[in-house]
Amino acid sequence: METEIDIATPVFESDNLESFGEEYQDKALVLQKAVAIEKIENEGQFQQVCTAGLEAAANIKSLEAYIAPIKERAYARWKKITTVLSEKTAPFLAVKEKSGQLVGVYQYEIKQQRLREENEERLRQAVEDEKNRAAQAEQLAKEGRIEDGVALLESPVVNVAPVMAKTQMPKAQGVTDSGEGVFSASVETFEDFMALVKAVSEGKVPPMALRPTCASWEGVPKCPLDASFLDKQAKAMGQLLAYPGVKTKRKFKSSFRPK
Repeated sequence: METEIDIATPVFESDNLESFGEEYQDKALVLQKAVAIEKIENEGQFQQVCTAGLEAAANIKSLEAYIAPIKERAYARWKKITTVLSEKTAPFLAVKEKSGQLVGVYQYEIKQQRLREENEERLRQAVEDEKNRAAQAEQLAKEGRIEDGVALLESPVVNVAPVMAKTQMPKAQGVTDSGEGVFSASVETFEDFMALVKAVSEGKVPPMALRPTCASWEGVPKCPLDASFLDKQAKAMGQLLAYPGVKTKRKFKSSFRPK
């Protein structure tokens, strides 16, 4: 009757894990010397190198088998830690994601408002300047300096006054600007997809928009989209992207960098 013997699995602390496998170091040095040649010249060397290779493989197998239980336990602990961390951070990640989107959209709207105000101020200054020039030209005409008045009216307008928007950009420490947002592309319906396929076949859209493989769209044979290519085109062209069947979306998302 065979007796099963339980072999205790070694447990290494982080500070002495490097000592694992020290008894194999001398074996490794011997095998390295056995293959310290550039080319096999004879049968003896052939057998020597083969033996070294087999012994090396056997030692690798032994080391891997010896430490496998340690790796499994370590992985189980790591998996548990990351699972718990994921569960704990999930609600905060949701808040962060929603906050980034809300702040990003608001920042963009404020920038658009500032641009409108600046354009309105430029227009107001231009109208005011035109009135002043007309008044000056009229005064010059009254003084008999008609040519000077005409030259004043025909001279280019040089607006050196700074244009300032009334609306201030909101700032919060640790919150970055979302910029102009990130564009992405989507094909949402089968009809949109067929419009894109037709455009590709007619040469209106680059063929890279479709992958040269077959699949199905709700049971209908098709060539699948290359979403990566379409997204790159959307990011590069933004709202100018006008592929049939392709819709562009813009996503705003600010980021948060706590101290």
